[in-house]
Amino acid sequence: IVQRRTEVHEPHGIAPVYDESVVKAANRN
Repeated sequence: IVQRRTEVHEPHGIAPVYDESVVKAANRN
């Protein structure tokens, strides 16, 4: 997840917020 997070992080720019949401959701799972 961390790797993909970085990949998405670069091109999108707005990924940080979206990524945090996904990470929190993943943590809950």
